[in-house]
Amino acid sequence: MLLVDGTPAPGHDIVALEKALFGEIERLKREPVEERELARIRAQVVAGKVYELDSVYYQAVQIGRLVSIGLDWRLADDYVERIRQVTAEQVQAVARKYLTEENMTLAVLDPLPLDRKPQSGSLKGGDHGRH
Repeated sequence: MLLVDGTPAPGHDIVALEKALFGEIERLKREPVEERELARIRAQVVAGKVYELDSVYYQAVQIGRLVSIGLDWRLADDYVERIRQVTAEQVQAVARKYLTEENMTLAVLDPLPLDRKPQSGSLKGGDHGRH
């Protein structure tokens, strides 16, 4: 699963943001990622994984994820090396294959105004049995 998200810049609306995000996805399908950018992303992913190893909790989560989908937990040991081997062409091929309209779920989250008062029936001090 890939999650792409964004927040519109001041003066721009959600339609402009959506168009820009889709434009970047289409660009990724047409043009390979520049090696410098790919190296930066690889370094971020590798650093995140290395830091996760400092936590027994995250090690357990990682093992649990692999086992729950039927994979050998030892694959976690190869993750960093495999990330380092990812090429721009592989990223582009995956984008073309999986980043399609048929595979997309789009959600727009509209925040409530900060000054909005809770409605009657909310869980605050009211009927805790209603959901």
